[in-house]
Amino acid sequence: MDTGEQLKSLPTLHYLTKPEGAVSTVAGKSIYNGDVMLDVTKAADGRTWLYDQKRNIHTLLGAYLPTHAKMAKEGLYGKYFTDPENITDLCTYLFDGDNSSYFYTDGGTFSAFKLDKITIAKVNMPDGTPPTSLQYTIRYGMDAPDKPKSIGLIEVASKYIKQLPVEIDLSNFQEVLPREGITIDVKGMTSTSSGYSDVTTITMKPDASGTYSFNDDCLAATITYEPSGDPVADIHWGMGKTYDFYKEVFNRNSYDNQGAPIYNYAYLAESSDSTYLVSARLSAAADYKPYPMVYGMGDTTMVLSFSMRVPWWNCRC
Repeated sequence: MDTGEQLKSLPTLHYLTKPEGAVSTVAGKSIYNGDVMLDVTKAADGRTWLYDQKRNIHTLLGAYLPTHAKMAKEGLYGKYFTDPENITDLCTYLFDGDNSSYFYTDGGTFSAFKLDKITIAKVNMPDGTPPTSLQYTIRYGMDAPDKPKSIGLIEVASKYIKQLPVEIDLSNFQEVLPREGITIDVKGMTSTSSGYSDVTTITMKPDASGTYSFNDDCLAATITYEPSGDPVADIHWGMGKTYDFYKEVFNRNSYDNQGAPIYNYAYLAESSDSTYLVSARLSAAADYKPYPMVYGMGDTTMVLSFSMRVPWWNCRC
């Protein structure tokens, strides 16, 4: 009997546009597996994208997914979440091209960098006295008008100093600098409660030089970093190896045996409700396609107070 009653409504998924170009293989420096070869797509403009056409594996930048607060502020919450309990709303949120993009490199090699140290040579205090301590915050992502906002916390700390210049050693960190850059806020303080400088923000996108220098009226600093393996290379390469194992041993074509695309989402920040949203709901994704794999930075909120670190590539699946 046709009653005209609407039984169920599902939002339309906004799928990302696949990179166009030729099938290619490039070198990647991974964290756990050393030098690896990655099956990718090479576009006509010279960029190499982490899209494996043969296996239909897509490795995506999920760092700048909008948070609940951002969506509410911009009046976009209803665009993605018409029903907060519906996993298909999460798929809409993940696969909207405005929220995510593919990893790519112009150089054809996927590698990353690790922080070495920050050398601060100048901090101008309001009363002209030298600072007795420094406060600094380091975050993934770049806070600048033309750049995405920061995506996660690396370090918040204070350091007592006797004189400038002073070096802040960061070489023991496990964190890898994303290609999208980092933001560092620095403030000088004196022993008096009112003696502190303005906060100076440094935004830096790492390149092959290994050094970044900053100098303005308030602060002079040099940041050094060194080549490192890239967790994104581990993700893309490892998923390809997993696909091959199931294909060769069980003759299985992707996870559904029907060639379904595999989506990896990397760089989810621990400090936004995006991570909570995705990790909390993926357990309910068994009834809906596609099934994204989610890789985040780990939750450092608790352990930072004990001066411990959690690698950002901890899987939040």
